[in-house]
Amino acid sequence: MGPNGSGKSTLVRIMAGLIPKFHHGELRGNVRVGGIDVLKKPEEVFKVAGFIFEDPERSIFRTMQLRVK
Repeated sequence: MGPNGSGKSTLVRIMAGLIPKFHHGELRGNVRVGGIDVLKKPEEVFKVAGFIFEDPERSIFRTMQLRVK
C-alpha cells in the first residue's frame, strides 16, 4: 500500500524478475521474497507471494453478461 509514485509497481516488477532484465534500471544488492532470490528464480516468487490491483473488483472480478439469442 502507498500513494502514487511510492514504488509499488517497481517492487512488483523486481519481484517478478523484470528489473533489470526487461525494464531499464540498476538493481543493487539482493532481493529475496520468502527466502527466494528473485534474480535467480523469479518464477518461484509468486508461489509464496502475490499482489492485488488497486481496485480488485474492477481488475480481477468482472461480472459477465451473457446474451442469449
